[in-house]
Order: sequence, then C-alpha cells, then structure tokens
Amino acid sequence: MSGLNLKEKRILVKNFFEKNKAKGKAFTVKYFQKLGISRRTVYNIISLAEKGASFSRKVGSGRKSWKINKSKKLKIAKSVDGKTGIS
Repeated sequence: MSGLNLKEKRILVKNFFEKNKAKGKAFTVKYFQKLGISRRTVYNIISLAEKGASFSRKVGSGRKSWKINKSKKLKIAKSVDGKTGIS
C-alpha cells in the first residue's frame, strides 16, 4: 500500500467501503489496517465518502509560490556569513 498516493488510497477505500457497506465501517477499517493504512486515515476517508465529498484536488488549494528578490538574498547571505554551525 505504500506505493499508492493519497488520492489512490482514498478512491480504493471509498470503493471498498461502498461495496461492503452492509458489513459496517469496522470491517473496512480492519481490512485496510492489515494492509498498512492507519485507522484514523480510513475513518477520515469513510467520513468524506459519506458526505459525498470529491477526492480530487481543489484549484488554488496549494501553497502560493513567490521569488525572493536580489536585495533580500544579499541580506540573508550577510546575516549568516561566518556563522557556520549555528541554527
């Protein structure tokens, strides 16, 4: 299961849960715990599936990117110059 990304895990758990809904949530959780997915993750996925949430990435949900300008680069370089080994 470690080779799957989060989206693939979500889809797999959702499909399994929907096929075995009559057996209950605990059945799904135990099955995926044996495969190495944490209990809390499976319950979160089941909760989302019951709400009918989409498992695709939402537009604009990632971190905004920005570039550092030259003067800030120089300030940072000067502030750490000669201070090796200090965090």
